[in-house]
Formats: sequence, C-alpha cells, structure tokens
Amino acid sequence: MKYLFTIVVVILSIRCFGQMDTLIVKDLKVGWLSFDEQGNTIPYQEDKSEIIFFEPPSDVEPNTYLLINCLTDFDIWINDQLIHHGFSGKLQLPIDSLNSAYMTPPSLTFFAKSWKSPELQTSLYKLTPTQDRNPYSKVGRQGFLSADVYLICLTMLIGLLGIYRRFFPSSFSKAFQNPLGFKLRGLSAEDTYLGFVSFDNILSITIFGLMSALLVSYLGYQPIPSVANPNWGPSLGAVLMLASLFMLYVVVKYLLGHLVASIFDYKGVANIQTQDYTHFCILAISLCLALSAFDFTLYNFTSAGLKTTVVVTLIISMIFFQFWLLMKLDKFYSHRKLMIITYLCTTEFLPGFLIVYWLVKS
Repeated sequence: MKYLFTIVVVILSIRCFGQMDTLIVKDLKVGWLSFDEQGNTIPYQEDKSEIIFFEPPSDVEPNTYLLINCLTDFDIWINDQLIHHGFSGKLQLPIDSLNSAYMTPPSLTFFAKSWKSPELQTSLYKLTPTQDRNPYSKVGRQGFLSADVYLICLTMLIGLLGIYRRFFPSSFSKAFQNPLGFKLRGLSAEDTYLGFVSFDNILSITIFGLMSALLVSYLGYQPIPSVANPNWGPSLGAVLMLASLFMLYVVVKYLLGHLVASIFDYKGVANIQTQDYTHFCILAISLCLALSAFDFTLYNFTSAGLKTTVVVTLIISMIFFQFWLLMKLDKFYSHRKLMIITYLCTTEFLPGFLIVYWLVKS
C-alpha cells in the first residue's frame, strides 16, 4: 500500500507542476483552402492540390503564436510576398506582429509539389506564465481523453490491482510473469486454472476491460464520442461503458472458443485461452499505460512518438501472444496439430489480426 500511495502522490505532484506551464493549442487545419481546376476556392483535399492557404484569426489575445511545423520542403507566402523557400521544420509567428505588419488580414499560402497533410501542422498557441521545460500542451483536443478522467481511471486501476494482488496472488503472479521465458504454465489445466466464473478471473477481466478502455481513450480511438466530453462526469461514464464493452468482448470470445472447442473435443481449452489472454494483455497494457503516464506527466498527452510506441507495442504483443498460445496448445495436444491451428484460426488469429489491422489503420 505504501508503494501504491507513493505512485499516486508522484503522479499527482508532477501533474500539478506541469499545470504551471501550458500553451493553449487550436488546430487550424479545418480552415485550409485550395483551388480547383477552374481556379475556384475549395476546401483543401489531400493529394488534390499543390497549394494550401488560410487566414489566421485576428481576434486573438496577446502572446498568441502561430506554429507551423512540416517535414516536407515547401514555400511560405504571406499575401504576395515569399518569406521562405524550401523551408522545413518549425516556424513560430506572433499573431499580433503578423496582423500589424499588413494593411489587410494576412493570408498564408503554402506550396509544395507533393503534399502529405499529416506532415504539416498549423496550430495556434497562447503563451502563459510558466516554468516548465516543455510547455507544449494541447487543450480542447478532439477525440482525446481529459487529464482528470485519466487520473481517476488510473487511480481506480491501481486500487483494483492492489486488491488483485492481495486476495488473488496466484492469478496476479500469472498476469505479471515474464512471457519471454516461454515457461508454459503446467501440463494440467485442472491444476493450473480455475473456472471461468471464479472470482479471480472475473476481477482479471474487469481489470483488463478498464485498462483497455483507458488505453484506447488515451490513443484517441473512442467508439463512444462522449469519452472526449470536456466534463469529467460524462467522459468517465463513457470510459466505464467502453470498459464494459471490452469485458463483453472477452465473454463472447470465451463462448466462441467454448463452441469451437466442443466441436474438436478440446476439454477446457477455451478457459485456458481466455485466462492466458487476459493475463497477457494485463501485462502488455500495463507497459503501454506506463508509457502513457510519461506522456501525461512530461508532455501532457502531446508526444506523438510515445503514442506510436504504444501502438507498436500493442501490435507486437498481439502477434507474439498468438504464436505463444500455439506453442502452449501444442504442448497439451501435440498429436492434434492441424486441429489446434484450425481452432486458433477461428478463435485467436482472426480476431487478433483484425485488432492489429485496426491499430495500424487508426
């Protein structure tokens, strides 16, 4: 309990320190315009035009900056004046100076032969008094979880993990053992695994559901729009609803596995598969949530590199688990390899690679 209390205090203290230093961000991408073949002004469409232009807002507060960030070499024009040729990198323009330097509201035009819009960012920042070394924090991000709900869910998870370790140490140790050692858990399922509706398995499924909902919400892949609600009440309720959907997914996965296992006469395989799946995912998602905690405390959810690392970790984990489970079932039923592969194609490989595909495309 002392260790858990220390973790919560450290996260809260770092969060409070980070709030001393912030930049308010507004994405201006929604205002990008371009020209069609007849020269008419149209909303910008990726790979359809070499020109992007927009007008930065003039009704802004003091100390507001326009941040332009791009990896592709491009030209920057302000009205009819070329200010940068073949530019790439970051450029900060104070809005006050930009508006006062021109008689009319300035129009920024970007030109490149091959645009990839994800490589270009145009954001509005408002500088506030700060002491933080990294004062870049997005506010009002569409599709992202609020910091308050993240902290509440993280605290709930720490409490559930404490209960899990205190009352079900055997199941807890299975969830956090090293999977790279390939120490497959015994030859007898009856001696190693409890029933699917046992208390420890229900708790592990609950922890898996809340972990998955929190991680998916952190990444911005919410099937429930209310997750991104600025008010913590509806947002927390949406995260809990999403957690219940993940728990339902585990139940449906078990029922499907039980149905297919009964066809192949595999006694208890669905229970083995489901418990190993939840235990392995708890370990993998715990590592991903640790990375999200770094993003939360140091970058206030703005580190694209950490989010990419989380997605890659999930993809590698899903692929690794499928082949790990194949080796384990081969240990139980070494004389029925073809049926094992057929069973896993239905209950593990297909849903697993659908999840991988979803992560890659998202």
